[in-house]
Amino acid sequence: MSSDSTIKSNVLSAFRLRGLDLKFDASQYLVELALTVPSASLVSWLDQLIDLLTKRQLSSSIVDKTLVSNVVQELRAQLSNDSHSEALFSVLNAFSIPKFIYSRSTKKFIEKEIDNDLFGNARTRSEVFWERYDLLLQRTLRHDVFSQVNLASASSNKVQKYQLKTIEHLLASGSKSEKVVVLGMLSQLNETKYDLQDPSGVISLQLDHATFHPGFYFENCFVLVEGQLDDGIFNVSGIGLPPPESIQNTRSYFGEINITGNTHDQSAKTKIRLKEIEEKSDDAFVFLSDVWLDDKKVMERIEQLFDGFAEQPPFAFIFCGNFLSRPTANLYINDLSDAFKTFSKLVSKYPDICERSHFIFVPGPQDRHAPKIYPRAPLPSSINDILKKRIRHLHLATNPVRIQYCTQEIVIFREDLLQKLCRYCIKLPLDNLPMHLCHTLVTQAHLSPLPVYMTPIYWAYDHALHLYPLPDLIVVCDKFKSITDTIADCTIINPGSFAINKYCFKVYLPATREVEDSQIANIRPSLDVLVPLVMIENNVTNDISDNVSCEPQKDLLRHFESGDVVIVRLDSQCLPAIVFNITGLVMKFNIDQQLYHVCLLNNEFTEHWIDAIDMVIYSVPMIAEFENEQVTLMWSKANELLEIRNDNDDKNRLEEFKRRFIEVKHQQAPLSTINTSRKSSSSSSSRRSHTSNQKVSSQIVSIPLTTCEELHIIESIYRLPQCTYAEAKRTAEDTYMKIICTNNRENVQSSSKGIIPDQWLFSFAIQKIDYLRQYSAIWLPDLEAMVDTMENENELRSLISLMKKSV
Repeated sequence: MSSDSTIKSNVLSAFRLRGLDLKFDASQYLVELALTVPSASLVSWLDQLIDLLTKRQLSSSIVDKTLVSNVVQELRAQLSNDSHSEALFSVLNAFSIPKFIYSRSTKKFIEKEIDNDLFGNARTRSEVFWERYDLLLQRTLRHDVFSQVNLASASSNKVQKYQLKTIEHLLASGSKSEKVVVLGMLSQLNETKYDLQDPSGVISLQLDHATFHPGFYFENCFVLVEGQLDDGIFNVSGIGLPPPESIQNTRSYFGEINITGNTHDQSAKTKIRLKEIEEKSDDAFVFLSDVWLDDKKVMERIEQLFDGFAEQPPFAFIFCGNFLSRPTANLYINDLSDAFKTFSKLVSKYPDICERSHFIFVPGPQDRHAPKIYPRAPLPSSINDILKKRIRHLHLATNPVRIQYCTQEIVIFREDLLQKLCRYCIKLPLDNLPMHLCHTLVTQAHLSPLPVYMTPIYWAYDHALHLYPLPDLIVVCDKFKSITDTIADCTIINPGSFAINKYCFKVYLPATREVEDSQIANIRPSLDVLVPLVMIENNVTNDISDNVSCEPQKDLLRHFESGDVVIVRLDSQCLPAIVFNITGLVMKFNIDQQLYHVCLLNNEFTEHWIDAIDMVIYSVPMIAEFENEQVTLMWSKANELLEIRNDNDDKNRLEEFKRRFIEVKHQQAPLSTINTSRKSSSSSSSRRSHTSNQKVSSQIVSIPLTTCEELHIIESIYRLPQCTYAEAKRTAEDTYMKIICTNNRENVQSSSKGIIPDQWLFSFAIQKIDYLRQYSAIWLPDLEAMVDTMENENELRSLISLMKKSV
């Protein structure tokens, strides 16, 4: 504390700097309060007080005691709420967690000072493993199978009993021993064999006839080994992982261990109150992994995610890396900053989410801001500067990180563990690998029990990865598929890769401790609406590529299912094909290097894997060119494949496509028209290739179009390198002629200029504005110049209005 005169001087100076003067009674009152405030917090306390004071409408710069007293009460309430909020929720970074070790002498956990040397020394490294051993040993000895109390009762009931032995005991028993169980660490001191170590010694293992119980087994993991010693070699009959222990059992032995170092009130009364708040709340935690902020499609799904939570924001979003799809070493920080700026602009559209939800960012293994050694440091402070302006509750966390919510503890770890475990394990489990992963983490009581050469760890901070006592929720963010499992009352989840596994994520509800599997759904266009795409030729210019990637490609999702007809480009050939969804998965079309299963409509009707860039839907009228024999073969082969699957949904989709094909083939049931009906068959016969241009010209305005034909016109406009209004009109005329002149597309004649009236093109463009708005800036000058020359300019003005909005 400072002297009275110094504090009085500080108080008066703080107010005068803000243009305020204190009356004598007000200054005395504040000095008395300031004496109770720690010196380090005095400046901050005064700033908060004056900030609240200046928010009021002051009639004078002179402040009296009554006004100061009211503001002090408001500040106290605010600080109390902040403290209560922190007690409800806190994010605990790995480097702030205290170290507790098990003491064999006192049989208690005692706090140990953390070595300031980040990398430690050889002694620190050896202590890491023996501290893990002591922790697992005391837990195993209390298990029902091994506890001394139960051994006596088991003996009386003639039940098989187990007693843990040390390696020293085995070596002292001679060349042979009876069957025993030993707890130790698997190691490989010699390339040709595995050994078992404990603090008392080392012994060689013979694993040829061993039965492996559930879990992964690898170098440096702790195991229970059952077998007999024979001539200095331990012949293993069974090997398993140490049994887990629920947090309730741990607390019954050790009481409340403040393993996280949480400084808030840990009294029983507070915990009861927090439990009541927890059970009555409707808070939710949203977990996502592999959130590629530089990927356009991922950002679109994030926007959908925020749309879904906009009305009722969750308590917290936990975003785990990797945050870049293709990190570049020398440009990583720049790319990361750009990606988070894009994210910041997106999240700013949702003020309620920004104000109410906590945002926690956990770095991934490919985020290159820090060495790939665990615990990993948070994302750089420059990211904090970008996001803090938009997000009120922002947390840049370490990897791993612990979250305290009311009475629950949540541990989050981002690492591709399953891949490494499968690569380095002694014996790969045959099925249900995620279950074996969960069992391994819980029984080893460690987030990364792998050898340090596989997942390096700061030895002095190995305790930050311990899972003892077990938390309420473990979130292991792995790129493997999404999983949920419960072991010893501990829930383990993997949200899966958001970017890779079809935009899946997990939602955790603390009140009920339920986990919801969630996914951003892919919306497929209706069967009656085909999306126009452009086949990209090798000689396409950059301008055309830019046109292709404009509004329609951005706003519409391309998805194909059984029965969709596509054009497949193989080498220089373009072949019609029908998509078969024989795997039961929805097939998504995009301009990426991805593979999709299609069946080509050639004579052999062979099946091929086609690169997506070589597969494109080519909206009919090309479908009408199929030969009848080819169509018959298509139906028979399709039905044959679908009969094997016995999938009614696919059959229905195929029948829907067949109906659509017949509609186009025979020009029935128009979807949109220039007039209200199609001509009779005699009129259709006049649309043959030998019909004169004049005759065609007189009928063209009465010919309706199907949706596919309309999209064929749009697709032809897309191909134009410089699409002015005049060029678009001329191209639409030519394409229109090709559509109506002949069903067989033989001897197509060039159309005369002015066949399609401007009024029709205006109406057409208004209906298809989503496809044509990309040309707004180019078309507007020509359209505005036409206003005075048109007799009926209503549709023209409507089109101009829509295009101005687009610009």
